[in-house]
Amino acid sequence: MSRIAIVGMACRYPDAASPRELWENALAGRRAFRRLPDVRMRLDDYWNADPAHPDTFYARTAAVIEGYEFDRLGYRIAGSTYRSTDLTHWLALDMAGLALADAGFPKAEGLPRERTGVVVGNTLTGEFTRANVMRLRWPYVRRTVGAALKEQGWDDDRLATFLAGLEETYKSPFPSIDEDTLAGGLSNTIAGRICNHFDLNGGGYTVDGACSSSLLSVTTACKALIDGDVDVALAGGVDLSIDPFEIVGFAKTGALAKGEMRLYDRRSNGFWPGEGCGMIVLMREEDAVAGRHRVYATIAGWGISSDGKGGITRPEVSGYKLALRRAYERAGFGIETVELFEGHGTGTAVGDATELTALSQARAEADPTVGRAAVTSIKGMIGHAKAAAGIAGLIKAAMAVHEQVLPPAIGCVEPHDVLTDESAKLRALRKAEPWPDGAPVRAGITAMGFGGINTHVVLEKTGPRRRVPSRTRMLAGALQDAELLLADAGSPEELRGRLAELAGFVPAVSYAQLADLAATLRGELRDLPWRAAVVVTSPEDAEKQLAKLVEALDAGSTRVLAADGRAFLGHADGPGRVGFLFPGQGSGRGTSGGALRRRFAEVEEIYLQAGLPTGGDMVATAVAQPRIVTGSMAGLRALSLIGVEAEVAVGHSLGELSALQWAGALTEEALLRLAAARGEAMTRHSASGTMAGVRATPDTVTELTGDLPVVIAGYNGPEQTVVAGPVDAIEEFGARATAAGVKWTRLAVSHAFHSPLVAPAAEAFGEHLAGEEFGPVGRQIVSTVTGEVLQPDTDLPALLGRQITAPVQFTQAVEVAAKDMDLLVEVGPGRVLSTLAASVTDVPAIALDTDDESIAGLLRVAGAAYVTGVPVAHEELFHGRLVRPLAVGTEFSFFQSPVEQAPTVTIEGVVVRPEAPAAEAPATAGPATAGAPESSIDLLRRLAAERAELPLEMVGADSRPLDELHLSSVTVMHIIDQATQKLGVPASHAPTNLATASLRELSEALDALAADASAAGNAAPAVVAGAAPWARAFAVDADVLRLPARTSPQENGRWRLYAPGGSPLAEPLHQALESGKVGSGIVVVLPAGCAEEHLAQALEAAKVAAGAEAGTRFVVVQHDRGAAGLAKTLQLEAPHLRTTIVHVPATPAAVDLVVAEVAATTRFAEAFYDEAGTRRVPTMRALPVGAPRIEQPLGSGDVLLVTGGGKGITAECALAVAQDTGAALAVLGRSDPAGDPELAANLRRMADAGVTVHYARADVTVAGQVRAAVAELESALGPVTAVLHGAGRNEPGGITTLDAAAFRRTFAPKIDGLRNVLAAVDESRLRLLVSFGSIIGRAGLHGEAHYATANDWLADLTREVGERNPGCRAICMEWSVWSDVGMGERLSVVDGLARKGISPISPEQGVRIMRRLVADPDVPPVVVISGRTEGIDTVRYDLPELPLLRFVDKPLVRYHGVELVTEAEMSAGTDLYLADHLLDGNLLFPAVFGMEAMAQVAAAATGHQAAPVIEDAEFLRPIIIPPEGSTAIRIAATVVDDGTVAAAIRSAETGYEVDHFRATLRYTGEPAPQGAPDQAGDGLPAVPLDPRTEMYGDVLFQGGRFHRLRRYHRAAARHVDADVAAEASGDWFAGFLPGGLLLADPGMRDALMHGNQVCVPDATLLPTGIERIHSAGTTAEGTGELRYCATERSRDGDTYLYDIAVRDAGGQVVERWSGLRLQAVRKKDGRGPWVAPLLGSYLERTLEDLTGVRAAVAVEPYDPAAGDAGAPDARRARAAVAAGRAVGRPVDAAGLPDGVNELAGTGTAAVAHGAGLTLCVVAPGTTGCAVAAVTARTEEQWGQELGPHAALAGEISARTGEGPDTAGARVLAAAACLAGAGSPDTAPITATEAGRGPWVVLAAGGVRVSTLVTTLRDAPEPVVLAILTEGRS
Repeated sequence: MSRIAIVGMACRYPDAASPRELWENALAGRRAFRRLPDVRMRLDDYWNADPAHPDTFYARTAAVIEGYEFDRLGYRIAGSTYRSTDLTHWLALDMAGLALADAGFPKAEGLPRERTGVVVGNTLTGEFTRANVMRLRWPYVRRTVGAALKEQGWDDDRLATFLAGLEETYKSPFPSIDEDTLAGGLSNTIAGRICNHFDLNGGGYTVDGACSSSLLSVTTACKALIDGDVDVALAGGVDLSIDPFEIVGFAKTGALAKGEMRLYDRRSNGFWPGEGCGMIVLMREEDAVAGRHRVYATIAGWGISSDGKGGITRPEVSGYKLALRRAYERAGFGIETVELFEGHGTGTAVGDATELTALSQARAEADPTVGRAAVTSIKGMIGHAKAAAGIAGLIKAAMAVHEQVLPPAIGCVEPHDVLTDESAKLRALRKAEPWPDGAPVRAGITAMGFGGINTHVVLEKTGPRRRVPSRTRMLAGALQDAELLLADAGSPEELRGRLAELAGFVPAVSYAQLADLAATLRGELRDLPWRAAVVVTSPEDAEKQLAKLVEALDAGSTRVLAADGRAFLGHADGPGRVGFLFPGQGSGRGTSGGALRRRFAEVEEIYLQAGLPTGGDMVATAVAQPRIVTGSMAGLRALSLIGVEAEVAVGHSLGELSALQWAGALTEEALLRLAAARGEAMTRHSASGTMAGVRATPDTVTELTGDLPVVIAGYNGPEQTVVAGPVDAIEEFGARATAAGVKWTRLAVSHAFHSPLVAPAAEAFGEHLAGEEFGPVGRQIVSTVTGEVLQPDTDLPALLGRQITAPVQFTQAVEVAAKDMDLLVEVGPGRVLSTLAASVTDVPAIALDTDDESIAGLLRVAGAAYVTGVPVAHEELFHGRLVRPLAVGTEFSFFQSPVEQAPTVTIEGVVVRPEAPAAEAPATAGPATAGAPESSIDLLRRLAAERAELPLEMVGADSRPLDELHLSSVTVMHIIDQATQKLGVPASHAPTNLATASLRELSEALDALAADASAAGNAAPAVVAGAAPWARAFAVDADVLRLPARTSPQENGRWRLYAPGGSPLAEPLHQALESGKVGSGIVVVLPAGCAEEHLAQALEAAKVAAGAEAGTRFVVVQHDRGAAGLAKTLQLEAPHLRTTIVHVPATPAAVDLVVAEVAATTRFAEAFYDEAGTRRVPTMRALPVGAPRIEQPLGSGDVLLVTGGGKGITAECALAVAQDTGAALAVLGRSDPAGDPELAANLRRMADAGVTVHYARADVTVAGQVRAAVAELESALGPVTAVLHGAGRNEPGGITTLDAAAFRRTFAPKIDGLRNVLAAVDESRLRLLVSFGSIIGRAGLHGEAHYATANDWLADLTREVGERNPGCRAICMEWSVWSDVGMGERLSVVDGLARKGISPISPEQGVRIMRRLVADPDVPPVVVISGRTEGIDTVRYDLPELPLLRFVDKPLVRYHGVELVTEAEMSAGTDLYLADHLLDGNLLFPAVFGMEAMAQVAAAATGHQAAPVIEDAEFLRPIIIPPEGSTAIRIAATVVDDGTVAAAIRSAETGYEVDHFRATLRYTGEPAPQGAPDQAGDGLPAVPLDPRTEMYGDVLFQGGRFHRLRRYHRAAARHVDADVAAEASGDWFAGFLPGGLLLADPGMRDALMHGNQVCVPDATLLPTGIERIHSAGTTAEGTGELRYCATERSRDGDTYLYDIAVRDAGGQVVERWSGLRLQAVRKKDGRGPWVAPLLGSYLERTLEDLTGVRAAVAVEPYDPAAGDAGAPDARRARAAVAAGRAVGRPVDAAGLPDGVNELAGTGTAAVAHGAGLTLCVVAPGTTGCAVAAVTARTEEQWGQELGPHAALAGEISARTGEGPDTAGARVLAAAACLAGAGSPDTAPITATEAGRGPWVVLAAGGVRVSTLVTTLRDAPEPVVLAILTEGRS
């Protein structure tokens, strides 16, 4: 066959204007994806994250052509023709012309025009034709809009005028229909237009094979050339179809990527769309050579096939292999000779697996020994260009064979399992490679299309081999998966502006343009001090990271080092100083060299020099040590290239060798030799032993060690200690640690390194060291042997020999090395040391991780170094990179859809739908007619009928949803939730006992509840519910924060000055404000030592401000105490103001500070400045629930003076202190006990409690009365040594109603009262002062300006007393409102505040907190005690950044360390696992995800990272998500004790009124306890039950993501022993959501629940609660398989309780569940068909229900057709297995013949065989069993067979309605049981009343025979199983 030559090529694809650009993009890994531009398809209209949402798509990323413009004038195309024709025509024409020019036929000159043909691949022309057709649909729009407006009452004139205008607007984007429109909209005329333009006569037409179209065009053209029809052919494809029809259509097939697009990858999840055009020129090879045309490649063969009956939208292996076979038969060589496959590669899970499998099978069938060929797909770069995709792949492959280079597989991150299998025949390259020597230069290209079409084309290149061009080698090494974006500025404000500009620009760029942008930004750096850097992987990621830095700057931060090492912010005030950390054994995982080796030739040299193994055990010491030092040397090379040098280094153990090489003491060669020798010595000469990591200080570890032969081997951190010793000693040490509550982990090491057990290795290594030459230590190293700096002349052989047995002093070394350093860099594989260093020093540590397959590690180091001031040679990061110019702010141009020229309108109104007119109700389920309210019974009937899909008349009032309608309890609960909402019944009151209720009974219950709710005026709570009520103590810290960026510039304005006391700042500040462009306002400047009289002017100023216009500023400046409380109240009463409170020293510099603070205030700000100008903001931070240490300030000899009377809060608190300390109480009050019964009763109660108490009368506002009363009290009780000041007065009033007298009345008891008391006692003797203030002083409150100010002063006064008297514990307790007692109750404001979200403190909570604070010696001087304070924004809470977790998406209520309530919207599109948790048409939120959600929110609330112990988990009612909609849940977590969190989940479906799930989470750190339930003993084969095919889909409803059961070792009624898969990750959530999990693999954990289904196989088991879970957390993640054992603890009706232990491969329990409570729903009746092994559990449970006998039953299947099935030995062997399964241990077959046998210590065992089943029953007392197949017999035969029992068979048949054959088989089986048990054949048998469904219980004397008729899967006939036992009927 003549070969076909490719002589010309042209293309236009995203980011590629030519084949050369396309090829270089492939080498360099440029990906053209970007956010779909709105001019093409507006995302607001068409994008929705939910895949199920109608008429939308869920992937907003695409590859689109940018910057293309057709040269209409150059091609001489008329304007009207151009506009009326789809753009695909012009793009194809343009590319055809360029391809002809490339082939040597410019403008078709020289072409044999009569014999030149054109074949174009295309589908549906293009999107612009489809859009333009909308013009012709105007009549539809006119009629629809006209009809709607007529219904609104529009008259004809108004309507006609409106429609005329609308028509003009509607049609304006679309070209008029003219003579060119029809031809311009046809697909075939694309080819015809090319023929027309270039005057070609060989024929032109279009082929449509969907996504195979363009490759089909090539094969069609080739055939025309072979057949001699043409001499030259143009072939190719064009596709411009990124419009709703195609993209929404692909979305509904699930083909679009739900996350990042990946190809041939374990996480392949779909494609992103692309577009473009490619054209090639083809000639017969001999003609091309004769014409001296350049030949890119020759087409050697092709194959086409269809999948036949395969899928219409998915490929089939068989169909694809047929196309391959045909292609290589035509080519004349085998597929095994091909080195490159350019695949179809759509990135769908099914498509990738099918394609890779077919290719692999075809190669293996051709040659089982063939090596691995490269596989790649251009779709990873330009997306799926559909009809133009195949030609793009062919052009890329042609360039590959032309250049003789194998390109990388762009988009493949974690290669597919087919590629990583040991027998794999394909590989995905991470970097381009030269074509293998000696291999033919051949490539195969594939395209597949809807309809089942497969096309494969084979290319070949003959002739001499080419050298790989240097540019190609350079580009191949430039591939990066991440970019570093840099910025600098002269000030924080300038930097913020630059970052905001970038954040606004990056969403418009493509992935490839991120590299261009990075290069641009690097070139624009100006060496300015304020710096930022972000490491990004996509435009969306860049936007997120840049926004993070902008937010940080806005919050006043000037230094950011993000936890993920992706965003950096810093101020480089000098050259940054770097320290290196070199890792030791235990770091890293491979020898590939990762991304650094591929990126830098200098790094690759290191790995080539090292000659490391490519396979085997990478952890083995002899391999690990050379591997790790190689990584460190490679890292040094990479860092040296970018100019990052260090001043000091620390090497962890082995890493000290790397440090010595860095310091010049060793050459690279010597380092490799020493590492190899060290590893060899340790392997060969070390005694056995092991090591453990301990979460404790060295002192604690030493105490635990005691006399054990265990030593500390490493000081890795303050609480990270490593021990080493013999295995048994380490185990004993671990037991001691566990008992002491210390967490420890045995390390996976081969020896006890750094201990005496490796002394022989040290000696052997020493001999090697003696022969090595060492140079001086030329750089500073802090040794981990000595913890000190090494001297230049250190005896290195001695040091390194000692190092092997000496402990690693990493902590000590890092402490020394980190001094004066700005950054630490871990140089080598892994990230261990950077993590450890973080616990030792505050200096940031970044890991380079030379093993990483991502370049991000190097970029992180470069970014961190840059912002720190290290002189980094960033230009090296771009050496050899393929970057194109890109200016920030560049405007991009794309193809524009005319449809998107419509006006952009945002409509936020509420849709009000008119009620439908009443219509005759159909006789099916439907709502009540208008005007007649639907009764509760009708509502329930309708909802039940809809869910059961039954006509309404079939559902009556007495129908029982569970028993008669066969709805599950989940569905019935959902129906009731719907009904309660419609009827206005609180969800918390909804009936939940559904077991036997009829619809009528449910209706009556709902009616009663609705009446109660109506009477109570029930309303849905407005406050967001938490998991538990709380009140907590908060410290008021002064956090150093940068000033936020100035708000938008304003004009200068007028300012009014109020300056009582004549502060020197007043006038300068007044002038500065008027000229500071901060608008207008009022400023109050208070003097130092502010007195009460100075507040009058502040009050006057506030009154003026309250009436000012919106935006007016109110500023208070004070130097100590002042009017802050007044200003905060003003802000709450007059929120239209902008309020600033500034506390500054009285210095001239304060003016600028105040003006800057004012300029930055958007609504409210309060800041404190010190003499140095440091800005601090008061921040409330939760104190621990319990005091870390307790030290009572008072004792029995102390006297506590109490003001405020002997009643209320003060009295309760005073009594508590007295009881805790033994102090006497001196109570001061105005009332006379004789006339105040409450006071008298309280005083008696105090005395009765054993407290010495004395009462004296005085008004605290009168100094003389106080002195006299104190004298009286001291004479009675002794000197006063403590004061509890609770006196106060509160008369609320708005600011405008207050005056100086109101302030005086309020100040008198609070301020004067405390001063009077302090004056009356000896202040120097005080040991405790507690003043009762109010949070109002901290935050302000409506109507409380005077009270707020007084409390603010009280806190200041209390603090002063403490400062004057160091021996006095002075605490101002600022209380929120109390419930039941106190001023809040007296003023009747508690309920109102609660409705606003301010939670009151109960007396019990308050007293408990007060006691805790008094006893805490470290208590701060001012403490706020409160519950929630929602709506008060005048206080700042400590709110660290929330972790990126799925269920922490939207915080509603947040108090860090106390409470977090979040909301998450869930749908099948966001939470992908829901589709795999579908029960009875309901998407159920799985319990395992409920626990994960609670754990995530608890972790975010507390900052805890470890997995908690989960206790008292309850799944009270299901959370249901509609399949086509979404449901919101709220997850609440409340800290109820230190380390303990209460959590709950509520759902929108019940109005968030009730808990659906709840649990308690404890952060104990304790591992899972070992012990029972134990694994089944060895000796029994695995249960013949395949969960994948025999349980999932039938017994189990869970879908694919939850398919984790692998095999059962025991599957009994009360015992489970099974293997489950634990996987490292899964696509649980949509790609745009965070995917991290705290409890690790939920699929495995769900299997622990549904795996118990084998115990109750006739029902569906749903979890309702768990007593306790010790979770493995992430430690079990990705471990492969785990073994779980479950034992039933108890059963109560349909509720089952299980205990579970999960073990790793070593038999260690890694997770334990105690008290898993499962509820049976959807029970079946046992008729089958059954999988045989599940029958045993069902028989056992039903037997107990029917007879009361607990027997053990097992059923074992066998093949009755097997030749030896009936042999005695085979029967005995089967009987032994069945008996072993019944009793849970192996049973001796020799002692178990057929029939009835005694099993020692167990009971009587009966065995029967038949119908392919072996049935074994083990029970106490008389036992028997039988199996009988139901076979057809005549009446006469039955009479003979049954003898005296024939009548019984007739009776059974009449009673049950079953046929005579079935009844006869029952009686036969019963008779066989009796015979086996020794009863005579003639013994009478009678039928009892017991039995149900397919069961009949027969009686014979004192025994019962229970018979079941059922069916087996894959067996045609029914079978009877009969079991004889003693017991009741």
